[in-house]
Amino acid sequence: MLPLLRLLRPGFYPTELDILQYVMPLRAVAQAGLAGGFFPLWDSYAQCGQALVGSPVSALFYPFFWLSLWGTWGGFYAYVLGHYFLLGAGGYAFLAGGLRVGIWPAIGGALVIASGGYMSSMFFSIHFTTTGWLLVTMWLWLSALRGRRGYALAAGIALSLAFTSGFLQEVITALVGLLLFTALWAWRGRPRLRLSCAVRTVATAGVTSFILCAAPLWYLIRSHGDSGRAGGLQLAEALAWSAHPIRVLELAIPYLWGIPTPGHHNVAQAILSSLGEHHSVEWAPAIFLGALFFALVFLPVRQARRGLHQATWLALVFCLLLAFGKYTLVLPLLLETAPAFGIFRYPQKWLLWVTVLAG
Repeated sequence: MLPLLRLLRPGFYPTELDILQYVMPLRAVAQAGLAGGFFPLWDSYAQCGQALVGSPVSALFYPFFWLSLWGTWGGFYAYVLGHYFLLGAGGYAFLAGGLRVGIWPAIGGALVIASGGYMSSMFFSIHFTTTGWLLVTMWLWLSALRGRRGYALAAGIALSLAFTSGFLQEVITALVGLLLFTALWAWRGRPRLRLSCAVRTVATAGVTSFILCAAPLWYLIRSHGDSGRAGGLQLAEALAWSAHPIRVLELAIPYLWGIPTPGHHNVAQAILSSLGEHHSVEWAPAIFLGALFFALVFLPVRQARRGLHQATWLALVFCLLLAFGKYTLVLPLLLETAPAFGIFRYPQKWLLWVTVLAG
C-alpha cells in the first residue's frame, strides 16, 4: 500500500493520466444521473460517446463502483485503495492456493504483481480494477478443478465481478487462457475423472457468470453500434501505442529515464523523439518489475514444476513481444492472420500479463 499513502496527505489531489480528463467527469455524469433519479446508461461527454457499462471508470453495473461515487474524493480513494489491496490478496491466493507454491514465493510473486510499474501506472485511470478479480477467479477455478465443492460457483461470481468492472479485454483473454489450461489439464492424467471435473467447473462458473452478467451484456451489445468506435480502431492508431523495445531496461530499473510527467519531458522521450517516435504521454508511464525477482526466476526448480516454469516464461516473452507492437513483426502478423489479437486496443496493454506472469 506504500505507493498510495500519498492519497492520505491533506490537500493532495491526483492529476495523473486521464483522471481530470475522463475519470472525474464521467464520475460526475454518473453522480448527476443517479441524483436525478435515473440510471445514466449512456455518456455523451466522451468524444466518441460510450455506454457506461463498458468502461472501467464508469461501470454502473459493478456493485463496488457505487462506493467511488460517495463524496468528492473520499469514495474514489477508497475505491482505488480497496482494489489495490485486492491485487495483492488475489495474487497471493492465485499463487498459493491455485498454483500451490510456497508461502514466501507466493508473497514475493504477489508483491511483483501488485507493486509493478504497470499497475502503479494504472492507478488513476482505473485500468487495474478488473485484474484483482481475475486473479481471484483463477484461484477459485483451479481449486474447483481439483474437486473442491462450491469453488466453481464462487469462480463464476468472481468472473462476473471482473466482467462488470469494465475492462472486457482482460476478462476475455483470461477466460481464453483458463479454458485452454482446463482442456490441457483434462487431457493429461486420468482423462475420465479430470474431464468430469473440467466440464462441471466450466458449466457451473459459466452459467453463474452469464446469469449475473446478462443485463450489462445485453445493454453493451445493444449500445455498441452507437459508439463512435463501433467499428474498432484503425490499425495505425492502435499500433501507435506500442512499447518501444528500449523500455525493456525499465523492467529492472524504475524510472530509468526520469520520473514520468504529463509531457514526458525526460531522457527517454528525447531518445525516442530522435528515432522519430513521439507520444505526449505513454499508455504505461512505468513498467518496472524488479531485477531481483527476475534473477530469482533463474534459480533451479523442482522437476515436477518444470513444465509450468517453462510455459510461464514462454508466455511472458510472447506477451512482451505483443506489447512491442509495430516494433516487431509478431503483432502485425497476428493481426493480419488472427484479428482477435487486436482485442487489446493498444499493444502496451499486453504489459498487464507481463506483470502477472512475472509474479
